[in-house]
Amino acid sequence: MLPLAGVAALWILTAPDTAHAPPPNFGGFLCRTAACTDHRAGYAWAASVPVIDAASCAEGSASFNEGCRAWLQHGPGLLGHAPAATDEDG
Repeated sequence: MLPLAGVAALWILTAPDTAHAPPPNFGGFLCRTAACTDHRAGYAWAASVPVIDAASCAEGSASFNEGCRAWLQHGPGLLGHAPAATDEDG
C-alpha cells in the first residue's frame, strides 16, 4: 500500500493535463461551454425540422446556429447515432 504522499504524487503524475487539452468543439465548431449545450440544441432542432440550407439555421444564438449547420454538414452520424424517432400519431 502506498503512503498517502505517494498516492498524491501518483495522482499528480497521472492526472490529465487539462491546461493543454484542445478546446471543446462540436462538428468542427468551437464551443463556448464545456458541454457544447447550445450547439447540441441547434443540432437537435435541425434534426427535428426540415432544414434545407444554412439560411434555415438562423433561429437562435451563434452557437445554436453552428449546431444547426453541423447537422447540415454531418447529418445524424455526428453524435454516433441517429436521433430518436418520434411517433406523433400515438
